[in-house]
Formats: sequence, structure tokens, C-alpha cells
Amino acid sequence: MMASMDLPDEVILIAQQFAGNRGYIVYYADKETGQETEESGGWPPKPTGQLDMHKNGDIWQLGNVHATKGWGPMLYEIAIEHATANGLGMMADRREMSSDAIGVFAKYYSRSDVKKTPLPAEWIPPEWKPHPELHYYYSIPGQPMTKDLIAGDQLVIR
Repeated sequence: MMASMDLPDEVILIAQQFAGNRGYIVYYADKETGQETEESGGWPPKPTGQLDMHKNGDIWQLGNVHATKGWGPMLYEIAIEHATANGLGMMADRREMSSDAIGVFAKYYSRSDVKKTPLPAEWIPPEWKPHPELHYYYSIPGQPMTKDLIAGDQLVIR
């Protein structure tokens, strides 16, 4: 996973709540303008993308995610840390999951620093049965990446 030191100087992350604090979005933005970054076609590719989630009771549910290859996990990490600080944690989107997203959850499933809590059985759609990593919600106490990015002026929370 990319770390704060990998983020180019001209790019920051912006995290903001919406929908009466029941929604949350994280995205890569230009440091000067605050506008969401766009693909530049250069090398290395500029981090682009966003992730949104909404609160379902005390558990946050992942929504849409898109990112430049390699930069999605940082969005997930910030989102899970927010979901932990403002609820119980984050679960996968129950509507639609790409193979890339399933792969991200497989990494969280295998990490020893991430708390995994089983979801109620009725919350697990039939198409998730072969993917045990989707049967949990995930939490990361202490917000280590969030704190690291804030300390480096690389994350703005609105």
C-alpha cells in the first residue's frame, strides 16, 4: 500500500462528510486549488480517485470507489479509520463488488493490525458466500494513517 511519503507534493487528500453526517467522501485533490485531481497521462501517474460510503446503523458501508492503479488502498484506509472513529467500522458494498475491491478486502482480512468483526448472517448476500473476507466489517483503531497525513499537511478534513 502507498504511504504518505509516496503522495506527490502537489496532491492532497480531502475527506468530508455529507448527508447530515451520514455520508463520507475521500478524494485526491490538487493541493493549490482543492479540486479533484484528473488523470494527466504522465509517468508516474498522478493519484486520482474517490471513495464514498454511508452509515448503516453504526456500521459504514462502502459505496463507489475508483482510483488510479495502486492508489485505491489509501482511500480505503482513510475511510476505515473514519468509520472506526465514527462508528463500529466499514463493510463492503452489498450492491456491487469488483474483483479489485474484493482483493482489497482480502488484504484487510489477512492484516493482524485490523480488527475483523463478523456481520450478521442476514447481511451477507448470496454472491458473497465464496468470499469470506466480505463477511466482516473492519476497524482500525487510533487512525494511524489519518494522523500521519494530517501531520504532513496531506489530508484536509472538512
